[in-house]
Amino acid sequence: MDFVHIHSISGFSLWSSLLGKIPRMISVWGSDVLSVQDRPIEKCLIRNALRKANRITATSEFLANKTKQLVPELKNEI
Repeated sequence: MDFVHIHSISGFSLWSSLLGKIPRMISVWGSDVLSVQDRPIEKCLIRNALRKANRITATSEFLANKTKQLVPELKNEI
């Protein structure tokens, strides 16, 4: 397997963490990063998955900025 593209991080954040060393690209779409502030367990899972991503894509600059706010230590360009 070359890599896995995760199209919605909120539903697959736990599975993403189980991929081991398989490269992954994660796409954020909106509610997956915008609505986790009130859900600490899901927020933790999503932050962990985003930290492990090799590439992250966002559908807008607004979502890219919100993702960077959620995980400020991201070194990957979104």
